[in-house]
Amino acid sequence: EWRNANFAPTEKTQVDIAFERIDGGTRVTLRHSGWAALRGDHPARHGLQPAAFIRMTGLWWGELLSSYRARTASTGTGYLQ
Repeated sequence: EWRNANFAPTEKTQVDIAFERIDGGTRVTLRHSGWAALRGDHPARHGLQPAAFIRMTGLWWGELLSSYRARTASTGTGYLQ
């Protein structure tokens, strides 16, 4: 379950993460769903049309996961510390 700070108590979305072992590392697949349940003018959408909002959200997750990848590479352990 994932909730933005401006969600009402009954509003939520779902984040599913899968980890798959691959040669040389781990593939992380993230799916963030449930946005359709929020009204079109919800503040979490930042006034964006659906396609633009999905793109913005995808870029946000991409930046976050990339920062995790960079952090694990810098520790030399493959783990966040």
